[in-house]
This record gives sequence, structure tokens and C-alpha cells, in this order.
Amino acid sequence: MKKIWFLSFAIIVLSFSCSKDDEDDTPQQPETINYTQAEIDEKQPFIALLSRHDCGACGAYGHPLFDQKAKNQRINAVSFYYKEEDPNYTPESKDLAEFHQIFGTPTFLRGLDYLKSDTTKWKNSIDSTLNTTSDVNIVLNAQSIDGSFTYNATITAKQPITDDINFTVYVTEDNVVSRQYTYNGNKWVDEYEHDHVLGMAADGLWGKPIDLSNSLFETSDTQFFVAKHQAIDLSLVGVVYQMEKGKPVRVLNSRTLELKK
Repeated sequence: MKKIWFLSFAIIVLSFSCSKDDEDDTPQQPETINYTQAEIDEKQPFIALLSRHDCGACGAYGHPLFDQKAKNQRINAVSFYYKEEDPNYTPESKDLAEFHQIFGTPTFLRGLDYLKSDTTKWKNSIDSTLNTTSDVNIVLNAQSIDGSFTYNATITAKQPITDDINFTVYVTEDNVVSRQYTYNGNKWVDEYEHDHVLGMAADGLWGKPIDLSNSLFETSDTQFFVAKHQAIDLSLVGVVYQMEKGKPVRVLNSRTLELKK
């Protein structure tokens, strides 16, 4: 009898629970898209191109070589458009140009080294950087729901670092179509595709301080938003800066995480 009573009670409870669950069901959240980058213990150069869309020299030897190098080798590239009238302008780009006192384009930076428009020099500097090992490694992770992105990073050092260190993440976009005075017959191209275009610096141009005195730092989740039409060809470029008196003096390492769907 006890077994029959218990079985009947269980069926009643289960029926009530199912009915209540049906009444309290809430809409499911959109599917989260997770992005993960495998850990790689290597040096990856951070290369910046300071540019503007009406730059003839950018078309002559700036953008094509820059884009080709960025695609064919493991470099972390960001294009900064610093003229306020430029369609790709961002305040962070202007701040970088003013920091380096740069008023001509194209200008290349390897880390924080000012290389101007000497293409041989900047390409050789990339190769030399690729042949070195890094004392700092970066692992980026991100996830997205409807244009809202959240990223976090783990930064590890082979030895404890007591210097002031900052970490920043640049959000870049590929296939940005806008007008460009280009190399092909010295003419305007209305549908020129710009890659590595800086959209924003999620934590500011030079980022936020991190503590590597114990050789390991994990960032808290940082959320940023992009327009839906921009959330297709995005990448995150994480950069670790060594700082002195609030200013960057050296890039310790960098890493790119593609968010392309």
C-alpha cells in the first residue's frame, strides 16, 4: 500500500510541476556565439598604419602592402584614420597621431617605433620581430549576443614584471567601403575596401593598468556594442604596453582574435 500511495503522490507532484513550469516559461535568450583563441607562446608585432581616405601615397604603397603583409603573416594590424573629415575617423586615431606628432600619411608604426613611409624599413622590422620570443603572452576570448560583445583576456609573463603595464583592446573592422584616392592610375575609387579599420578602443587608446607582479593577470569581462551592420568582419587586437609616467614606451606583445561569422 505504501508503495502505491507514494507512486500516486509522485505522479500528482510531477503533473503539478510540469504544469507550473509551462506557465512560468520565459523566452530563451538568443544563442551566444563563443569565440576562443588558442594560446600561442610567440612574439607577434603590433603594426599601425596612420592614414586618411584622400591620401594618394597611401594608395601608391601604403594600403596594398600593409594589407598584404597583414594577411600573409602573423602581425596584428590596425589602421588609424586621424583626419576629422575622414569617414573612418575616430578620436583615438587623432590621439595617436598627436602623441607621435604625425601629420603626414601614410605613416607606419612598429609597436611604438615611428617608421614613417619607408616600406623597406617597416617590412624588415616586422620580420625581425617575428624572429624573437616574447616574455608576455595574451589569450583573448569573446562572446556575442545581438551586437553586444563581451571580451576577457589572460595575460601571462614568463617572469614577474614590476614595471607599469597597460593592456588595451582595439576593435577593428574589415571590408569598410569608402572613397580612396588610390594607386591604380592615380584616380578616385569610390568603393575601396579598407581593412583593419579602427572602430573603437574598448578601454581607451592606451588601455588600463594590469598587474603582472605575480606573472599572471586575468581581465574582468568588458562589454562593448557595435551596430548590427558592423558586426560581421570584426577583430579584437589586444596590446600589452609598458608604461612610464603614464605614457607607453614599449609594446611587449600583441594578439588578434577574429570575430568573423
